[in-house]
Amino acid sequence: MEVSTFLADAGGGMIAREPAAMSRLAVIWGVLPAPGWLALLLVLIGTLVTAWIWARRARRHIRHLEAEHARLTIVAHHAVSAVLFTDADWRVRWVNPGFTRIFGVQPHEVLGQPVTVSVPGMEEDTPLWRGLRQAGLARLVFKGDLNVKWEGRNIAMDVETHPLLDAKGKVREFIVLLHDISARRGVEEELRQTTLLQEAILNGTDHMIIATRPDGTIVAFNRGAERMSGYRAIELLHQKTPAVLHVPEEIVARAAELSRELGRPVAPGFEVFAAPANLDQSTEVEFSLVRKDGSRLPAMVLVTAMRDRAGAIIGYMGVARDITELKKSQDELARRESELRFLLNCLPIGVHWTYFKDGRAVAFDNDGTCRITGLTHEELQQP
Repeated sequence: MEVSTFLADAGGGMIAREPAAMSRLAVIWGVLPAPGWLALLLVLIGTLVTAWIWARRARRHIRHLEAEHARLTIVAHHAVSAVLFTDADWRVRWVNPGFTRIFGVQPHEVLGQPVTVSVPGMEEDTPLWRGLRQAGLARLVFKGDLNVKWEGRNIAMDVETHPLLDAKGKVREFIVLLHDISARRGVEEELRQTTLLQEAILNGTDHMIIATRPDGTIVAFNRGAERMSGYRAIELLHQKTPAVLHVPEEIVARAAELSRELGRPVAPGFEVFAAPANLDQSTEVEFSLVRKDGSRLPAMVLVTAMRDRAGAIIGYMGVARDITELKKSQDELARRESELRFLLNCLPIGVHWTYFKDGRAVAFDNDGTCRITGLTHEELQQP
């Protein structure tokens, strides 16, 4: 009676419907003591509760994966780049509109097809495919380049593949990303051509051309600068300022001159070059450049500020031209002028001579003119 009453209370309708089960339970009840039944019951309850918890977690994880997949699909759908999902055997399962836009192929034309057939330039005999496949077997991310001619135009692309693994670490599928970088490659090629042109111009001139940062550190030193200074570019780039090429006394004198002109103190140093350039008042100034061997070279130096689109100074460009031959010519001209003046002064007759020097008219009257007119040279120069 105790057993049947317990079964009736615990099992309910099962006693009436399944007598055989009741008999078995009765046998077990007879074998196991009451504490044993209680432990078994607790184990069963614990198992059910654990199963319920894990099932709930699994459902939550599935919902999370579905939401994540939905978000990923939305992002891929609106991506400018081409996006493909393939299975573990590289057969296409899904493509985004970016793939259609780039290659002009509709999704139904590539679904189920190997990626080597679906993507132009990714055929099985190409190095790109071999590298991509090896990375996939190793479960690694792959990055490469794809250059293909499609419908009369050249397409340059960055290729990325990302393996997606299941819970056991096996590849479940691949994401293939194809970024069209044709426009970027075009800009890079234009930049390369521009750089080559700039280098040709810089290195094709006899002038010294030096570019610096705003603090004066040298960042460009052309071949003309190497020839004029005796330094190699590698000896000065990112290490020195133009001060290494100048006579300190000339810099101090120029600083004093600029201080008077600008009405404010100008420190002897790189500010001697930067101050006029900052005000867009650059003019050619004669300096003696100090060569690597210690010898000096007369040069006319012009420094201008380099600015970005907003007008902020990003550096300075200095151009120096060797005036050694010019100085020699000037010295020779001065010598001959002095000799001519001496000869004219020896003549017993009066001579008036007007000539142009440094862009202005210069009048000369010899000693004979002074004797004849009774005027001094200074008086003869007056209008």
